[in-house]
Amino acid sequence: MTDKSIVSVPASMRAVCANETSRYAICGVAVLPPRPGVEDRAWFAATNGRIAVIARGDVQHLGDSGGVRIVPAELLTHSNSPDEIEIDGSECKNRVRGMFRDCVDGRFLPMATVLPEITAENLASGEYHAVRLDASLMAHLAMAVSDDGAVTLFLPRSISKAVVMLGATANRRAAGVLRTANPVLAHPHCNDPSEVFEMDRARYEEIRCEYLAAEAAAKPEPQASQP
Repeated sequence: MTDKSIVSVPASMRAVCANETSRYAICGVAVLPPRPGVEDRAWFAATNGRIAVIARGDVQHLGDSGGVRIVPAELLTHSNSPDEIEIDGSECKNRVRGMFRDCVDGRFLPMATVLPEITAENLASGEYHAVRLDASLMAHLAMAVSDDGAVTLFLPRSISKAVVMLGATANRRAAGVLRTANPVLAHPHCNDPSEVFEMDRARYEEIRCEYLAAEAAAKPEPQASQP
Protein backbone atom coordinates (compact mmCIF):
# COMPACT_ATOMS: atom_id res chain seq x y z
CA MET A 1 0.00 0.00 0.00
CA THR A 2 1.31 3.47 -0.88
CA ASP A 3 -0.11 6.96 -0.77
CA LYS A 4 2.26 8.27 -3.45
CA SER A 5 0.75 9.56 -6.71
CA ILE A 6 2.39 11.08 -9.78
CA VAL A 7 0.19 13.33 -11.89
CA SER A 8 0.64 15.69 -14.83
CA VAL A 9 -0.98 19.03 -13.99
CA PRO A 10 -2.19 20.73 -17.20
CA ALA A 11 -0.25 23.88 -18.09
CA SER A 12 -3.47 25.91 -18.26
CA MET A 13 -4.09 25.60 -14.52
CA ARG A 14 -1.30 27.89 -13.27
CA ALA A 15 -2.80 31.05 -14.79
CA VAL A 16 -6.09 30.52 -12.94
CA CYS A 17 -4.66 29.90 -9.45
CA ALA A 18 -5.03 32.60 -6.85
CA ASN A 19 -1.86 34.44 -5.85
CA GLU A 20 -2.62 33.71 -2.22
CA THR A 21 -5.14 31.65 -0.30
CA SER A 22 -8.21 33.51 0.95
CA ARG A 23 -11.82 32.78 1.80
CA TYR A 24 -12.60 33.18 -1.90
CA ALA A 25 -9.85 31.05 -3.46
CA ILE A 26 -7.09 28.57 -2.74
CA CYS A 27 -3.56 29.14 -4.03
CA GLY A 28 -3.23 25.77 -5.67
CA VAL A 29 -4.72 23.15 -7.97
CA ALA A 30 -7.09 20.49 -6.66
CA VAL A 31 -6.32 16.97 -7.88
CA LEU A 32 -9.27 14.55 -8.02
CA PRO A 33 -8.19 10.95 -8.54
CA PRO A 34 -9.75 8.81 -11.28
CA ARG A 35 -12.74 6.70 -10.33
CA PRO A 36 -11.53 3.08 -10.14
CA GLY A 37 -12.75 1.01 -13.04
CA VAL A 38 -14.41 4.02 -14.69
CA GLU A 39 -11.65 6.35 -15.85
CA ASP A 40 -7.86 6.39 -15.97
CA ARG A 41 -7.21 10.15 -15.96
CA ALA A 42 -7.43 12.59 -13.06
CA TRP A 43 -9.45 15.79 -12.89
CA PHE A 44 -7.88 19.11 -11.92
CA ALA A 45 -9.58 22.30 -10.73
CA ALA A 46 -8.33 25.81 -9.98
CA THR A 47 -9.85 29.19 -9.18
CA ASN A 48 -8.65 32.68 -8.34
CA GLY A 49 -11.96 33.58 -6.76
CA ARG A 50 -13.52 35.05 -9.91
CA ILE A 51 -12.82 32.49 -12.61
CA ALA A 52 -12.52 28.72 -12.38
CA VAL A 53 -11.33 25.94 -14.67
CA ILE A 54 -11.59 22.15 -14.66
CA ALA A 55 -9.45 19.97 -16.90
CA ARG A 56 -8.37 16.38 -17.42
CA GLY A 57 -4.77 15.33 -16.87
CA ASP A 58 -2.67 12.20 -16.98
CA VAL A 59 -1.82 9.99 -14.02
CA GLN A 60 1.49 8.11 -14.13
CA HIS A 61 0.94 6.43 -10.77
CA LEU A 62 -2.02 6.51 -8.38
CA GLY A 63 -1.74 6.16 -4.62
CA ASP A 64 -4.20 4.34 -2.39
CA SER A 65 -5.77 7.24 -0.49
CA GLY A 66 -8.41 8.15 -3.08
CA GLY A 67 -8.49 11.60 -1.56
CA VAL A 68 -8.35 15.09 -2.99
CA ARG A 69 -4.99 16.86 -2.72
CA ILE A 70 -4.26 20.51 -3.46
CA VAL A 71 -0.93 21.14 -5.20
CA PRO A 72 0.63 24.53 -4.26
CA ALA A 73 0.65 27.00 -7.15
CA GLU A 74 4.30 27.85 -6.53
CA LEU A 75 5.29 24.34 -7.67
CA LEU A 76 3.79 25.00 -11.10
CA THR A 77 5.70 26.58 -13.96
CA HIS A 78 4.51 28.98 -16.65
CA SER A 79 5.60 26.67 -19.46
CA ASN A 80 3.32 25.21 -22.11
CA SER A 81 3.96 21.69 -20.89
CA PRO A 82 2.22 19.90 -18.00
CA ASP A 83 3.96 19.91 -14.63
CA GLU A 84 4.91 16.46 -13.36
CA ILE A 85 3.95 16.51 -9.69
CA GLU A 86 4.59 13.77 -7.13
CA ILE A 87 2.14 13.73 -4.22
CA ASP A 88 3.27 11.69 -1.23
CA GLY A 89 0.86 11.99 1.68
CA SER A 90 0.80 15.69 2.60
CA GLU A 91 3.92 16.58 0.58
CA CYS A 92 4.13 17.63 -3.07
CA LYS A 93 7.19 17.67 -5.32
CA ASN A 94 7.80 19.09 -8.79
CA ARG A 95 9.79 16.18 -10.24
CA VAL A 96 11.54 18.36 -12.87
CA ARG A 97 12.45 21.30 -10.65
CA GLY A 98 13.13 19.14 -7.59
CA MET A 99 11.15 21.54 -5.38
CA PHE A 100 9.15 20.29 -2.37
CA ARG A 101 6.17 21.94 -0.68
CA ASP A 102 3.43 20.79 1.65
CA CYS A 103 0.03 20.27 0.07
CA VAL A 104 -2.25 23.26 0.59
CA ASP A 105 -4.48 22.99 3.66
CA GLY A 106 -8.20 23.39 3.21
CA ARG A 107 -10.90 21.87 1.06
CA PHE A 108 -11.74 22.89 -2.48
CA LEU A 109 -15.14 24.31 -3.41
CA PRO A 110 -17.68 21.74 -4.67
CA MET A 111 -17.92 22.72 -8.33
CA ALA A 112 -21.59 21.74 -8.40
CA THR A 113 -22.18 25.20 -6.91
CA VAL A 114 -20.17 26.84 -9.71
CA LEU A 115 -20.78 24.93 -12.96
CA PRO A 116 -24.21 25.75 -14.39
CA GLU A 117 -26.27 23.14 -16.15
CA ILE A 118 -26.92 24.09 -19.78
CA THR A 119 -29.76 22.13 -21.31
CA ALA A 120 -31.01 22.17 -24.88
CA GLU A 121 -34.16 23.81 -23.57
CA ASN A 122 -32.54 26.78 -21.83
CA LEU A 123 -30.28 27.30 -24.85
CA ALA A 124 -33.28 27.30 -27.19
CA SER A 125 -35.29 29.56 -24.87
CA GLY A 126 -32.58 32.21 -24.76
CA GLU A 127 -31.67 31.68 -21.09
CA TYR A 128 -28.20 31.05 -22.48
CA HIS A 129 -27.01 32.55 -25.77
CA ALA A 130 -24.11 30.89 -27.58
CA VAL A 131 -21.60 32.92 -29.57
CA ARG A 132 -18.10 32.03 -30.80
CA LEU A 133 -15.37 34.67 -30.32
CA ASP A 134 -11.62 34.96 -30.73
CA ALA A 135 -10.64 35.32 -27.07
CA SER A 136 -7.23 36.86 -27.82
CA LEU A 137 -8.82 39.60 -29.94
CA MET A 138 -11.43 40.19 -27.25
CA ALA A 139 -8.68 40.66 -24.64
CA HIS A 140 -6.85 43.20 -26.83
CA LEU A 141 -10.09 45.09 -27.44
CA ALA A 142 -10.94 45.14 -23.72
CA MET A 143 -7.58 46.73 -22.95
CA ALA A 144 -8.25 49.39 -25.59
CA VAL A 145 -11.68 50.42 -24.30
CA SER A 146 -11.43 49.88 -20.54
CA ASP A 147 -9.05 51.08 -17.85
CA ASP A 148 -9.60 48.03 -15.64
CA GLY A 149 -10.40 45.38 -18.25
CA ALA A 150 -14.07 45.15 -17.25
CA VAL A 151 -16.45 45.54 -20.17
CA THR A 152 -20.10 45.31 -21.13
CA LEU A 153 -20.85 43.09 -24.14
CA PHE A 154 -23.85 43.32 -26.42
CA LEU A 155 -24.14 39.91 -28.08
CA PRO A 156 -25.89 39.57 -31.46
CA ARG A 157 -28.14 36.68 -32.36
CA SER A 158 -26.85 36.67 -35.93
CA ILE A 159 -23.28 35.61 -36.71
CA SER A 160 -23.24 38.28 -39.43
CA LYS A 161 -23.33 41.06 -36.82
CA ALA A 162 -20.51 42.22 -34.58
CA VAL A 163 -20.30 42.13 -30.80
CA VAL A 164 -20.32 45.63 -29.29
CA MET A 165 -18.01 46.25 -26.34
CA LEU A 166 -18.06 49.19 -23.93
CA GLY A 167 -15.55 49.89 -21.18
CA ALA A 168 -16.98 49.74 -17.69
CA THR A 169 -15.08 52.81 -16.44
CA ALA A 170 -16.96 56.09 -16.64
CA ASN A 171 -13.94 58.24 -17.51
CA ARG A 172 -13.10 56.56 -20.79
CA ARG A 173 -15.28 57.34 -23.80
CA ALA A 174 -14.39 54.37 -25.96
CA ALA A 175 -16.26 51.56 -27.62
CA GLY A 176 -15.20 48.61 -29.71
CA VAL A 177 -16.66 46.01 -32.02
CA LEU A 178 -15.57 42.42 -32.54
CA ARG A 179 -16.77 40.15 -35.30
CA THR A 180 -18.09 36.80 -34.19
CA ALA A 181 -16.35 33.70 -35.45
CA ASN A 182 -18.39 31.41 -37.65
CA PRO A 183 -18.92 28.25 -35.55
CA VAL A 184 -19.30 26.14 -38.71
CA LEU A 185 -15.59 26.70 -39.43
CA ALA A 186 -14.76 24.84 -36.23
CA HIS A 187 -16.90 21.88 -37.30
CA PRO A 188 -16.61 21.65 -41.12
CA HIS A 189 -18.97 18.68 -41.29
CA CYS A 190 -21.82 20.86 -39.93
CA ASN A 191 -23.75 23.41 -41.98
CA ASP A 192 -25.96 24.91 -39.30
CA PRO A 193 -24.46 27.10 -36.52
CA SER A 194 -27.21 25.99 -34.13
CA GLU A 195 -26.12 22.38 -34.67
CA VAL A 196 -22.55 23.33 -33.76
CA PHE A 197 -23.65 25.10 -30.60
CA GLU A 198 -25.75 22.09 -29.62
CA MET A 199 -22.68 19.87 -30.05
CA ASP A 200 -20.64 22.22 -27.87
CA ARG A 201 -23.44 22.36 -25.28
CA ALA A 202 -23.56 18.56 -25.10
CA ARG A 203 -19.76 18.41 -24.80
CA TYR A 204 -19.83 20.90 -21.91
CA GLU A 205 -22.51 18.88 -20.13
CA GLU A 206 -20.45 15.71 -20.54
CA ILE A 207 -17.41 17.44 -19.02
CA ARG A 208 -19.49 18.91 -16.17
CA CYS A 209 -21.17 15.62 -15.29
CA GLU A 210 -17.92 13.62 -15.42
CA TYR A 211 -16.17 16.09 -13.12
CA LEU A 212 -19.04 16.15 -10.62
CA ALA A 213 -19.09 12.34 -10.55
CA ALA A 214 -15.35 12.29 -9.81
CA GLU A 215 -15.86 14.96 -7.16
CA ALA A 216 -18.60 12.94 -5.46
CA ALA A 217 -16.44 9.80 -5.49
CA ALA A 218 -13.35 11.52 -4.08
CA LYS A 219 -12.67 11.92 -0.37
CA PRO A 220 -12.52 14.20 1.45
CA GLU A 221 -15.24 16.12 -0.34
CA PRO A 222 -13.69 19.24 -2.05
CA GLN A 223 -14.68 22.60 -0.63
CA ALA A 224 -13.48 26.19 -0.98
CA SER A 225 -15.03 29.52 -1.95
CA GLN A 226 -17.08 30.33 -5.01
CA PRO A 227 -15.63 32.41 -7.86
